[in-house]
Amino acid sequence: MQRHHEIEFAQFMEAIFLNGAASMRWDRVCMWFNAEQVGDTEWKQIHAKWLEVCKANGYVDDVAPIFCYTNPSALVIVREGFGDEDVIEITAEGAEEIDEAE
Repeated sequence: MQRHHEIEFAQFMEAIFLNGAASMRWDRVCMWFNAEQVGDTEWKQIHAKWLEVCKANGYVDDVAPIFCYTNPSALVIVREGFGDEDVIEITAEGAEEIDEAE
C-alpha cells in the first residue's frame, strides 16, 4: 500500500471509530489496496486496522463489531456502539433509548 493510501485508509477507519460510520467510493478503496476488487485479503486488512484503531483508543476487550453495506458506488462501513455509548432509536413518535442488555 502506498503511503498516501495508507494515510487515507487510516483516516477512513478512524472516522468509523469517531462517527460510527464512513463511506468511500469503490475505486478509491481498490486504489488503497492496489486491487481490482475487494476480496478476503482486503477484508482481513480492514478488520485488522479496525482492531488496531480500537486498541489505540483504549478499547482492547470491548471492540464493537463493524458491518459493511455495499452499493454500486460506495463502500459503507458502520459499527455497533461501544459498551459505554448510549443507543437511541429514532421513530415517528420521537426517540427512545435502547437497552442493549435485553
